[in-house]
Amino acid sequence: MWHISFETRLTIDLYPRFRREEPTQKELIRVGRITGGIILVTGAVWAPTVLKFGHIFSYFQECWAFIAVPVVVVFLAGVLWKKTTSRAAFWTLCLSFPMLILPYLLRIFHVEMNVFNVAGLVLIGTVIFIIILTHSGTRSGLVHSNFTWSINMSKIPVGSGMTGYPWYRGIVFWSLVMMAAYAFFYAIFW
Repeated sequence: MWHISFETRLTIDLYPRFRREEPTQKELIRVGRITGGIILVTGAVWAPTVLKFGHIFSYFQECWAFIAVPVVVVFLAGVLWKKTTSRAAFWTLCLSFPMLILPYLLRIFHVEMNVFNVAGLVLIGTVIFIIILTHSGTRSGLVHSNFTWSINMSKIPVGSGMTGYPWYRGIVFWSLVMMAAYAFFYAIFW
């Protein structure tokens, strides 16, 4: 089985979309090598910034705390809010790239706040961002779906023949138990 590197896959998938004619294999290999070189140089230039975090694991932990925020917001908006547009979701996901710089900026400006509290503030800002983008512009990106969650989904359908379950086997009860457990552990480890 052939192993295709990330750079080659990126070249094969993206590069032909920007060309009118089909690129040759030589051209794809050349562009793949250039792309790989750019990624390696970027990584080498960025590597000294990791030293400011003590070790690489704290750097990754802080970066993932911020990169995950736009992904979570887009996922929850898509599941819970019917009005979310694909344009708003795309631009919210694009916020993940500048979030890579945020941990470094916190170190430069000597922000003494817990990283996860800052990520909570970033979460609030990202939610406001997707709401503003959804309400601005046209509704052409709006995709109606039956997969948006509603309270009716927590009830068992009438015609399913699954009636007579006790209250402790219902999804509402276990959702409340899960939320109470999250709140309890959050309060303990705050």
